[in-house]
Amino acid sequence: MSLVLADRVKETTTSTGTGTITLGGAVAGFQSFSVIGNGNTTYYTISGGTQWEVGTGTYNANTLTRDTVLDSSSAGALVDFTNGSKDVFVTLPAERAITSIASADASIIVTTVGSLVDLSVSQTSPASVLVERVRNSTGATLTKGTAVYISGATGQLPTVSKALATSDATSAQTLGLITSDLANNSNGYVTIIGLVDDLDTSAYTDGVQLYLSPTTAGTLTVTKPYAPQHLVYVAVVAHAHPVHGKLIVKVQNGYEMDELHNVSAQNPNNGDILVYNTSTKLWETAANAVGTVTSVGGTGTVSGLTLSGSVTSSGNLTLGGAITGFAASGANTDITSVALTTGTISTAPAAATDIVNKTYADGLAAKWGA
Repeated sequence: MSLVLADRVKETTTSTGTGTITLGGAVAGFQSFSVIGNGNTTYYTISGGTQWEVGTGTYNANTLTRDTVLDSSSAGALVDFTNGSKDVFVTLPAERAITSIASADASIIVTTVGSLVDLSVSQTSPASVLVERVRNSTGATLTKGTAVYISGATGQLPTVSKALATSDATSAQTLGLITSDLANNSNGYVTIIGLVDDLDTSAYTDGVQLYLSPTTAGTLTVTKPYAPQHLVYVAVVAHAHPVHGKLIVKVQNGYEMDELHNVSAQNPNNGDILVYNTSTKLWETAANAVGTVTSVGGTGTVSGLTLSGSVTSSGNLTLGGAITGFAASGANTDITSVALTTGTISTAPAAATDIVNKTYADGLAAKWGA
């Protein structure tokens, strides 16, 4: 059922031979084997004179079955015990005591010093690095440190291809960096968060941010991309070195305008602008309100205004800068400054302050010459 250990468990026995032993009761100051529980296994030692045996056994109703011998005075085999009283007690065999455990790649090490247990996790351990198992179906080897995105799936594994920051299709699903060289049509790992080491990072300096390149697929750049390129943060340089370079990976993908949670801008038209809607609490697309100025009241300044058709003014109208639309020479050349404070613009000037319009001026020019 279960492996059970208990302190200060010790009884005696007079059983002989190599079979199950019958326990004769607890030694003064010790517990009996009944604390182990019927059907449970435990580590035991049987000792009598020069004969001894260490192993695992099963306790049941005041008996102990000798299941597995770990060591003995009979060269590791079952001991054929002779007559006489023998001690039987619970113990922890030396070969079952853990003083140090290391994973195959030495990334995780457990050591015991006295009553203290120390767990050491290296930077490259799966405990400090998040990786994803993937499939390479690109037709070529994906080398260590290549930036990849999820391009499909096969055999219940995502397939990956070299990422490129030129479109949503090749950048939005950027996963991370290839952990080690991955041959075509093979399964391997992509580091999503954590350290990728032993890379050539000599082109960078310690601590700089690296982005997904918009020019060379699968590579990184220190130059921050701007629209229309796509922004994808990929890694930070932990150590710049031509052979033992280190990158700390943590992919952060930029967003399109219409992907922001408070922007409703799907399917915009050319020239649309964003306006805020207090009812929906969203920024929404709206047509650019460019139209005809039908009335300007009060005093103010309007810059860059194009007027077509008839212009009617009541009160004073002050125009600054060049007024274009006239001939290049003669009486109807461009007017560069008009300050009309009294009088009218007319085809039949009467007062000294009146200004003639273009039609009247053209008539004078045709009659008398420019």
